[in-house]
Amino acid sequence: MGNRPVVLLAAYILATAATDRWQKPAFVMRWALISLFFIGFIPSIPLLVAYDQERKAGQ
Repeated sequence: MGNRPVVLLAAYILATAATDRWQKPAFVMRWALISLFFIGFIPSIPLLVAYDQERKAGQ
C-alpha cells in the first residue's frame, strides 16, 4: 500500500484547489480530519494551517 493514500489525497487536493469549496473552513476541516485519521499526522498539518487561516479570514 505504501504512499498510495498520500498520493491520491495530494492529487485530489491539487485537482480541486481552484474550486470555491476550499474557501469554506468546514470543508478544509473535514479534509484535515480525514487526512489525520486515514493517512497520518504529518500530511494533515498544512490542511490544519489552511483551516485556521480560513477561519480567521471569515471573522
